[in-house]
Amino acid sequence: MVIRYRAAAAPALAALMMLASTAFAAPSQTIERNTTGKLAVQGLRGVFPQTPTNSAPERDSIVRTALSFRGTRYRYGGTGRSGFDCSGFIRYVYSKDGTGLPRTAAEQYRIGKKIPLSELMPGDLLFYRSSRKRVGHVAMYTGNGKMVHAANSRKGVTVDSINSPYYKNRFVGARRPGK
Repeated sequence: MVIRYRAAAAPALAALMMLASTAFAAPSQTIERNTTGKLAVQGLRGVFPQTPTNSAPERDSIVRTALSFRGTRYRYGGTGRSGFDCSGFIRYVYSKDGTGLPRTAAEQYRIGKKIPLSELMPGDLLFYRSSRKRVGHVAMYTGNGKMVHAANSRKGVTVDSINSPYYKNRFVGARRPGK
């Protein structure tokens, strides 16, 4: 399966192709993602593989997967469709993208690139302290000040504002996991 992206639909990739087109004759500029997940630019005298670095299509896919579980029940220690806890949910969603993550929120907080709130992108992980002043909860940023997470046994997997006083006061940091 090959997924195609047109330059007009991806501004960052359009800039890349504009630069490349000045060096190569580029009658038709197309970006493709092959089944191994690699991006390729076609129409620039051949195919030039590109390494994705948390590209927008990948991030959108991860967020869509996470949002598809809204309403799933919360289950302490849960790691599957029958019920999730917060870190089990995040681990499960990222595993669907081929990214392995540790099991607990505290372990997940130790990996990936630290991200300031001003640079959050959909798919980034948000970490919160529990009552014992350590990382005890994780959520996924979905954009527009929202996050999806396995909140508790009352709400299950749900979307909340990252600016709600409850979460704002418990925020520890954000990370961007990579493959």
